[in-house]
Amino acid sequence: MENLVRDLLAYTHATKYAEGPPPKVAAGAVLKNVLENMQTRIEQNGAIIKVDELPVISMHEIHLSQLFQI
Repeated sequence: MENLVRDLLAYTHATKYAEGPPPKVAAGAVLKNVLENMQTRIEQNGAIIKVDELPVISMHEIHLSQLFQI
């Protein structure tokens, strides 16, 4: 339950943008960068990650990256 609340809080912070509407970001491109950065850990843990096409969303890129890493 604690993880769920923490994740929801992170999502809420990620979707807020103090300077007007949030920018559009390609979620697939952000995830690709995150997976490249985490490649060593993925291989060390024997993880298999499957991803379908992701949409363009309104969110700051750094916050989306953080959400993908949670």
